[in-house]
Amino acid sequence: YKYIHNTYYFSTYYFKKNIIYDRAASNLPDKSELYKKLFPKEGANDIIIQSLNKVNAKYILVHKDKTNFFSDPLKEVKTTDYEDLFKKNNFTLEESSNEFNLYKNKEYLPIIYSEKSIQFRYINDAKYTIYLNNLKEKVNLTILINQNPNWKLYLVKNPSSSWCKPIEFYNNTQTTECQSSQKFFEGEELSYLYKKPIFDDTHKTVYGYANSWTIDADYIKSHYSKDYYKENSDGSIDIELVMYFKPQSYFYLGLIISATTLIGCIIYLIYDWRKNRKQGCLIKK
Repeated sequence: YKYIHNTYYFSTYYFKKNIIYDRAASNLPDKSELYKKLFPKEGANDIIIQSLNKVNAKYILVHKDKTNFFSDPLKEVKTTDYEDLFKKNNFTLEESSNEFNLYKNKEYLPIIYSEKSIQFRYINDAKYTIYLNNLKEKVNLTILINQNPNWKLYLVKNPSSSWCKPIEFYNNTQTTECQSSQKFFEGEELSYLYKKPIFDDTHKTVYGYANSWTIDADYIKSHYSKDYYKENSDGSIDIELVMYFKPQSYFYLGLIISATTLIGCIIYLIYDWRKNRKQGCLIKK
């Protein structure tokens, strides 16, 4: 487990999963109403559980000798106090030691889900692949990553879910998480500098921190050719999307320009050195 200090990094703030604890919050603004409710000054067990669910906390690591979820900071907290709290709210005890208890939230949601059956795959911190099945009407696509307007959705041509190698199925949302490819660069990222994203006008904040888009099947069928969706016998469609953090393309472009410049300088220096060496040999002769 990572112990997070009061230090924030660009990659952590924009990309990593939420880590909530009683002295700081990665991926949540310090002034967020949700953050304030998560650790109330006055005891409110219902608020604590609701807030943990909103930030999609999968695991809760409790210090047996330090953590106080309750109203009186001087009150002695017994182990049974928080055991009862979590047991009553769909948390199971996974591991236990003299210093810690580790609880798992059985209502944990996948990082990406919708009202329809869905498969998703993590590519890297700036890119995810998503496959939505049997779309007939408008559905909400929710991404539990820190909200930022630079997250964009792009419709993929010739949709396919053949890339999905299932590693976990979330029955509560009918979502399949697929094995990550963990590629730094796939070659198409620079095209997102000029490609038009889809449903950008529906992009909004949910739960005080996360992203949501409204996916409209009728809009896709009326504005895109059949190359961009797979039509089923019942009239529904399957689509493939890429969720991408667009500023990453500028980073790749900068790397390419820097590398090209460096290689050009090295080639010039080698050429100049060989030219001077050749002229020196001619003078000696």
